[in-house]
Amino acid sequence: MNGNFWITVVLPVALLAVLGWVLPHVLAPRGTRSHRQLARAVLISAVVLVIVGAALFAALRILGGGASLTLIEVRPFAVMWYFLIRSAYAVLIWGPILALSWYSLARQIEDARARDIVRQGRG
Repeated sequence: MNGNFWITVVLPVALLAVLGWVLPHVLAPRGTRSHRQLARAVLISAVVLVIVGAALFAALRILGGGASLTLIEVRPFAVMWYFLIRSAYAVLIWGPILALSWYSLARQIEDARARDIVRQGRG
């Protein structure tokens, strides 16, 4: 494998995988007891991951000489759509990691709810 593969494929996918874990932890309110707030944070994380992925793949493609800036000027929506689709393919990598992050945070919410019940003497 050449060095270009590591920069254009492995680096963006690894970055998106890390963001798939970190974003929900950052966006979910700390100490929340609401699964609705958690679901909102995960949904926002997914949208951000698709947009960041598209921007990352586009930047690497342009820096690598694969895309012309004039094409972006002439057909911006077609180019944007192209990179959004490419970014959506990366969901195969960051999607399961985002799901694990969601599960981890949901467990924390349920543990906190259980502690609240025990503290109130209802358990």
